[in-house]
Amino acid sequence: MRSGLAIAVFATGLLAGGTAVASPADSASGTASAIESIDAFVAGWDGNDDGAPKVLGLVGFHADPRPSRWLLLAVDPGEGVLREHVLAGEGGGAARVVAPLPGQDLPELPLRRPSLKIDSDEALGIAASLASEKGRAFATAHLHLRVREEGSEPVWLVAFHTASRTPVGSVSLSAESGAILRESWEAAAQPLRAAGAATLTDASRAAKP
Repeated sequence: MRSGLAIAVFATGLLAGGTAVASPADSASGTASAIESIDAFVAGWDGNDDGAPKVLGLVGFHADPRPSRWLLLAVDPGEGVLREHVLAGEGGGAARVVAPLPGQDLPELPLRRPSLKIDSDEALGIAASLASEKGRAFATAHLHLRVREEGSEPVWLVAFHTASRTPVGSVSLSAESGAILRESWEAAAQPLRAAGAATLTDASRAAKP
């Protein structure tokens, strides 16, 4: 299954030739939402907007309803170097210099903070509700956030998987309005398992204000 809005995975350990560097953000226990994590990451530069990296994208794996950590891709405005930062909770830990591979589809456009109005919990809730309506069972979800085209809105891609990591489907939605932009489902539907689907759906809905 492939979606036109699907983003390339920029996970630490999957990109060869990286060099470990330090992040100025302090690590924190617990898992924050996507927007909370981005805000905490940017705040780590103490208001130095000119020197702060530009956030290009964010991914989180095995959300239930949140991932144990976020992986954030940013570019240094001065050096033009791409770095993948590992964020845990509201802070961050190590970072890795990323050397894009030929043909690799990494995010290139910065996320504009004012346009980020749909946080990860709500994005997952919207997508999980649609999966439930379609009768699709899932055990976990991967969350991706990026901007595809200049001047366009940021997009959440929520990809669902079974416990055995079999793809179930994906939902793309606006991170600005929450509107569903695209949905794609595997041809063979899994029998709906209330326990697996309801856990993510209910937890996401409960996290909404």
